[in-house]
Amino acid sequence: MNVGRNHSTFDPEYDDKTHPKRKAFDEVRARTDEKSPPLLALGVIKAIETVLGANESKEARAAGVEYVPMAFLVEWVRDGGKSGALKAFNAELLDAWLSYVTFTPSRRNDDDALIDFAKGKLGHGHECYLVTNDNFKDHINQGKKGKKGKKGKITDEWFKQHVVGYMWLGRGGELQLMPDHNKLEGVLPGLCELAEMCA
Repeated sequence: MNVGRNHSTFDPEYDDKTHPKRKAFDEVRARTDEKSPPLLALGVIKAIETVLGANESKEARAAGVEYVPMAFLVEWVRDGGKSGALKAFNAELLDAWLSYVTFTPSRRNDDDALIDFAKGKLGHGHECYLVTNDNFKDHINQGKKGKKGKKGKITDEWFKQHVVGYMWLGRGGELQLMPDHNKLEGVLPGLCELAEMCA
C-alpha cells in the first residue's frame, strides 16, 4: 500500500487528467468526497517487477539469492469498497500478478498482516525484508527500562534489521531500495545499485 500510494509513483494514464480512465476514476471519488491518496496499481506492479528482475542480475546469481516478492494490499483496492471510491487506479492490471499479492481484510490493520508474514518467514529460516517508508511507530515497543510502556509487535532493533526504505527515480517507474548502509550492507545483491546506498 505504501509503495503504490507514494506521491512519486508514476502511471501515465493517471498523470494525464484528461485521460478518459482518469476522468471516470475522479468522478467516482468525487461522488463520495474521497480524499485519501489513491493506490496506483502500476506502482505495485513495478515494485514486483523490480524485485523479480533482480533475480536475473549477476549479483543475485553470484550470491545464490532468489527474491520472492509479496505485496500486501487492503482488499478494497480491488473492488473499491462499499462506495467504489477506494478502488486502485488501473486495478484490473493486478489480476496478472495475483501470485505476488495478498489482500488483507478491510477492517484490519494491513501493517499487522505484513509484519506477521515477515515474522513467520523469519521464524522458518528465510530472510525477509519489508519495503516501505512507514516508520511503524504504532507497532514498535515503546517500553522503557523500569516503566510500563506500550507493547508493540516489533522492537526498534527488529525494524532496523528488516525494514528497507525506497524511492522512485524520476518519472520512469524505476524503484530504488534504500537500506540503511550499516544494517544491510551487501545483503540485497541485485536490488541496490546506487553508490553509497548498498555495497
